[in-house]
Amino acid sequence: MASICKDPGGRKRLLFTNADGVRKVIRLGEATMKQAVEVRLKVEALIGAKLRRVPVDDEASRWVGGLPDKMYRRFVRVGLAEPREAARSVMLGELLERYRDSRTGSIKPSTILVHDQARQSLLEYFGADRPAKDIHEGDAELWASWMAKQGLAEATRRKRAQNAKQFFAFAVRQRIVPTNPFTALKSSAVGNDKRLFFVRKGDFEKILAEAPDIEWKLILALCRFGGLRCPSEVLALRWQDITWKPGRIHITSCKTEGHDGGGSRTIPIFAELAPYLREAFEHARPGATYCIERHRLTSINLRTQVRRFIRRAGLTPWERTLQNLRASRATELSEQYPIRTVTAWLGHSLATATRHYLTVPEEHFERAAGVAQNPAQSDAERSAQSSKTQKWSKSETHENADLLVLAGIDGSVDNLPEFPVAPRGFEPLSPG
Repeated sequence: MASICKDPGGRKRLLFTNADGVRKVIRLGEATMKQAVEVRLKVEALIGAKLRRVPVDDEASRWVGGLPDKMYRRFVRVGLAEPREAARSVMLGELLERYRDSRTGSIKPSTILVHDQARQSLLEYFGADRPAKDIHEGDAELWASWMAKQGLAEATRRKRAQNAKQFFAFAVRQRIVPTNPFTALKSSAVGNDKRLFFVRKGDFEKILAEAPDIEWKLILALCRFGGLRCPSEVLALRWQDITWKPGRIHITSCKTEGHDGGGSRTIPIFAELAPYLREAFEHARPGATYCIERHRLTSINLRTQVRRFIRRAGLTPWERTLQNLRASRATELSEQYPIRTVTAWLGHSLATATRHYLTVPEEHFERAAGVAQNPAQSDAERSAQSSKTQKWSKSETHENADLLVLAGIDGSVDNLPEFPVAPRGFEPLSPG
């Protein structure tokens, strides 16, 4: 598509045929063959995009945008770039409006809200009338520092930096700016340990007691015992998604539907969740589609209501109210099952679980302290205690068979080990 010609004095020329079939030339001056080959590859990418009538990829756009003025004008003359003077008329406010219009209908309302927060931050710092091309790497760093002084958490600053990169990547593709000034800012997701909170089952039972009806109890149970995202996954749950035998729930997740195979997952009907699910099913109106019907109106703020229940229970509301119910379940399950199983059930990656979900429960400290406080316990005492906790009769096994089936476990006596572990209740085991 393009060829390199050598001229006297080490100078090079690039010959190519543009998208209209016209032969063009770009003089490269004194360039090495390696530099000439790089130019040829970028020119071929630009021509290919024009022929296919698709946007130029980000790498080629950034490369062209970063050319010195003299070389950039040569690209303009052969129709491979737009005059830089045109960028002077595009202000930051206009750029952000163009980006928002370009994504209308293609992103979720929750994503639009996050984008609007980043847009407002940029406009507040730079001003709507700041020429977009006049924002440079140093300005982007100062904006990041300004956000920190505003008291924004690191996770929030990184998210807004990620959005700013998206806005200006669009500007590069539209030839509004030559390069993306926000590229160097840190934007990968980071967890905030200060916002993690483990909700003990004892405290959660108090909160459940304040729930005014069966549906509210199910909402809370789906979050704390099922590990569902709220409100999206909780409100999307339908009765047809539940298979009572062998005890499975099909979860539809709009948050992860853009990932390969991430639009849905299957979880067991956990033993703790089963009673609330069955009670809600028995009281559901005939022909009901969704498990949650009365409290699914957009005017109802589930988080605000849950915080009221927490206060009525005599507890102090914690940050990330609904997310920490799900995070508490993730922590519990990670102690009982392989992490691959837990992440598959809860619908997130191991990295996400580590950064945003797994906590260190207070029970771990208490359990460890309890062991440390009894170093003089004799072997005989420990043996007697162990023997006591391992007693589990076959009649007790039959009585708990239904509960085991709901949890997705084979509850038959024949499948039990010779020395079964004692049945656990809803509360963590305590020492002694």
